[in-house]
Amino acid sequence: MAGRRGFCYSAIRRHGSRPRPFRAAEPPPRRTRRPRVTASALPRSAAAPLPVVVFALGATRCALRQAEVRELLPLPRLWRPPGAPRCVEGLMNLGGEAIAVVPLAPLLLPGAGEAEEGPEARLYHHLILLRGGPVALRVPRVLEAAPVAPERLRPVARGETLNGCVEAEIEEEGGGLIHLLDAGRILLAREREALADLARAAAARLREWEPGAA
Repeated sequence: MAGRRGFCYSAIRRHGSRPRPFRAAEPPPRRTRRPRVTASALPRSAAAPLPVVVFALGATRCALRQAEVRELLPLPRLWRPPGAPRCVEGLMNLGGEAIAVVPLAPLLLPGAGEAEEGPEARLYHHLILLRGGPVALRVPRVLEAAPVAPERLRPVARGETLNGCVEAEIEEEGGGLIHLLDAGRILLAREREALADLARAAAARLREWEPGAA
């Protein structure tokens, strides 16, 4: 579900088969630093594969960069504090850290809903724990974690999707498309702040139950 590493390549110049002679009064040429070339400036065939985590949302397939994914987890028992936003399914205790769990399908596919699955089916859903915040996305099923060749990526303009959350399309070998999501744009800024506040309050409550807490 992830990173961005640059590559440095040396430029080679040809000066002919014989070196140019220097005159006695001529100072030696000044050495200049060669420009650095990053991976984004290289042809797609020369760029490295992009590691992603692919998951299913019903019939729709999506992916996240592996550099944006902290951990993949089964769905544990959740608790829902009073006053939690409706989009928050609950909180989980991950080694003393409170993590807010948000179902991803209602955010990306409004109106699709998950009522047809039933609560029993959700027991087998997966959580994608994101880096950079106490948030986990609940998805029906994680399919694989694999590298994607750069020639299979097709960029998507930010204005074409909600909050620019889809950054590219991945061409599947069978002819379908996988939506590559930008983890930092799935939630709005105010939503991320609200989830962080909720997780901090829950973490403080968990610490009160630790042995020796005063």
